[in-house]
Amino acid sequence: MLARIQASSLAVVELFALLVENAAEMLPDPWSTVLDLIAAEERFWVYPSANVGDIEDGLSPAFVPHLDRAALATEWNGLLEHAQRVSDARSSSAQHGLEA
Repeated sequence: MLARIQASSLAVVELFALLVENAAEMLPDPWSTVLDLIAAEERFWVYPSANVGDIEDGLSPAFVPHLDRAALATEWNGLLEHAQRVSDARSSSAQHGLEA
């Protein structure tokens, strides 16, 4: 059972990462809140690098940051819980006429 839950979590992390990297604007509110939480956290991002020779030879990957799936998977449940608390606070503020 635990292996199935872990495999499911890894699949969700992978799908989330692909969406963030390719179409972040398509994320609905609960998921965009998770992105808000990780956006400035460098531990969740990989910044590719290459040497001059690789660049000149066209062998370097695009220099576009991408999400570190392993780091996300390690903290995924905590991120979801935190995002839920943020979402709840936003909803409560909106119900009381307060803007976040």
